[in-house]
Amino acid sequence: MVFLTGGDPVELGLIGSLNRPGGNATGVSFLVNKLVAKRLELLSELAPGAVTLGMLVDPNNPNAEPDTKDAQVAADALGRKLLVVKAAAESELEAAFAVNSARTSLAVA
Repeated sequence: MVFLTGGDPVELGLIGSLNRPGGNATGVSFLVNKLVAKRLELLSELAPGAVTLGMLVDPNNPNAEPDTKDAQVAADALGRKLLVVKAAAESELEAAFAVNSARTSLAVA
């Protein structure tokens, strides 16, 4: 089995561990969901005066919940408020950005 994932393949149950995947699984993980907190930290440094940060989330994405939790933990640690706005379809984006713009100092997707 060959796989490519943005999530943690261990947490997703694809392999037993990163150093010994087991079975006949081989693949690549970019672990992009592990970078959510770092992106928020960088955004915070770029806009030190921003009190509230916005995050656009596709609720249908399997990483939506863990990414949102990681972002909230990071925002709390930075002393910032986090506004999470959900949009599952292109038709919802304009309204989501309007809410985000009205309530935040800076947005991250």
